[in-house]
Amino acid sequence: MVEVLSPGTVHDDRRKALLYFKVPSLTDLIFIEQNHVWIEHWHRSGDGGWSGAELEDAEGMLKIESLNCEIPVREIYSGVENL
Repeated sequence: MVEVLSPGTVHDDRRKALLYFKVPSLTDLIFIEQNHVWIEHWHRSGDGGWSGAELEDAEGMLKIESLNCEIPVREIYSGVENL
């Protein structure tokens, strides 16, 4: 699940995370700030718990192990000015 955060909905989007964490089939929850580089990636571990990491580097990589993929952060923010 990916949520792109906007100033008007950020609090609601964060509250929904509590519900998303309860969905048994959900393996990843990703929040993306739209105006500056900030990605919060939550991943379900093998024991059913969740671990989170933040990315704030435009040269970093978002690694989604459940999909066996890596996405350059710069590509996620392609077209966003003033990174």
